[in-house]
Amino acid sequence: MSCSAAEEFVIEPQTIKELQLLEAALGDVDTEITAKQYLMTKDILAARQNTIAKIPKFWAVVFDHASSELEAAITSSDLEVFMAALQGMEVLRPEVPASATVSDVGLEKFGEPRSVTIRFHFSENAWFTDSTLEKTFYYRYGKDGSAGLVSEPIRINWKERKDLTEGLTDAAYAFWAAQKQNPDQNLDGVVTGEARKARDAASRQMPEYKALAQRLEESTNGAISFFNFFSYRGRWTSAAESIEAKAELLAKKQAALNGQPTADDDDDDEDEDFPEEDVETFPAGHEVARLLINDMGPLLTTAIRALFLKAAANLTAQLASRWHSQDPFPQPIDRQRILEFAIYGFFQAQLGYCWHIFLERLFPTRHMLPAETPAPPKPEKKDDDEERRISTEGTSTKFLEALKASGSGIRWPSVIGKLVLDQTIGMFTFLSIFLVWTNWFRVETFSEIASIWRAKIFTILYTGWAIWPWVMIINFALVPVEKRQMVG
Repeated sequence: MSCSAAEEFVIEPQTIKELQLLEAALGDVDTEITAKQYLMTKDILAARQNTIAKIPKFWAVVFDHASSELEAAITSSDLEVFMAALQGMEVLRPEVPASATVSDVGLEKFGEPRSVTIRFHFSENAWFTDSTLEKTFYYRYGKDGSAGLVSEPIRINWKERKDLTEGLTDAAYAFWAAQKQNPDQNLDGVVTGEARKARDAASRQMPEYKALAQRLEESTNGAISFFNFFSYRGRWTSAAESIEAKAELLAKKQAALNGQPTADDDDDDEDEDFPEEDVETFPAGHEVARLLINDMGPLLTTAIRALFLKAAANLTAQLASRWHSQDPFPQPIDRQRILEFAIYGFFQAQLGYCWHIFLERLFPTRHMLPAETPAPPKPEKKDDDEERRISTEGTSTKFLEALKASGSGIRWPSVIGKLVLDQTIGMFTFLSIFLVWTNWFRVETFSEIASIWRAKIFTILYTGWAIWPWVMIINFALVPVEKRQMVG
């Protein structure tokens, strides 16, 4: 064709608007599904939480084997606290009304399901006196067209000389409390435009702001502690402002649906410096919140399923052995063996989950558009939930991703690369852990374990290579990365 790729990539403004409206409708459906899923599963998850509480150090192990992004936010000192005292973590949806039911239809019946409370339960410990630390993230709409999660700092009652944040959580809470108590700051009101700029300028002159800024500048180890997560604020938006902004957004959306023109949003404040950002103790707060909500669930589910699958597999093997035994008095079921397999399955599933995430990042399965693909029209300013305001200035990120996916395909060299690493380093490592663990309580010396390992490791490897490469090719090529551990 004679026309260039840039000339081919032309999207009519009306088409863009139609796609954005459809995407917004799909987003509303996703949000409604989130609310219904929460209502359907909250009792089950509460029961699961009670059962998990009986497993020693369960949550510490889960955090220790979390995704690399979450792991990067946790220091060795934080992990020590989790090991010693973390008993549970639960996710609640505080703005889903108590009257909401699964049979309700329409997003308006479910409040704001994207607001979340992450609750940590701790036993008595050497660091702080709190038994519960509860962090709530509110999904708010701003008058400037933004939308996303904001939060209020909470106080952690640290014991003397045990504050892992080196005073940052106390200073962040003090600044927040001073703002709330100052009528001129009006944090609960609707403050926009020049009035907001004036409020922001005044907040920078507050003694508590300056004290927090100085402590941030002087802090070293304290600045990287996970416990600063509880001080995260984000770009503060009040509930009152959110109500007005959401009403304006819905009015624009309805006007667009009716074919009426909509005014473009003013982007003059796009690069404005906000005081909250300058003294944010945990800049990645909203990202870590999403990781805790979205990543910990699949990892936890995978680990629990693996626990039961490994236990069931060993029980089945023992029953089959008894069935085929010629001994009129076969050995009783070895309950310790079942427990060993269950524990191995629980921990191996978490290691395996992280292993598959690592392999996928190293060798992505899917093609993307080449780097020289011309850019689409300018995208709009986006919010934390990947929703977009209605405008003719650009298209959405999800639409671009759909365009990329339409030209995507399996990268077989990447599949083979994953396969080679998995069937050599991965298989060797996991089999070694399996042989050591399942024989640890059955022999008296480490040399005996080493002898068992030498006698079995390569035999199992060679036997496995007769079938597992074919299984894993399908696994790597067709199965989503978060489900590969269970398939394997």
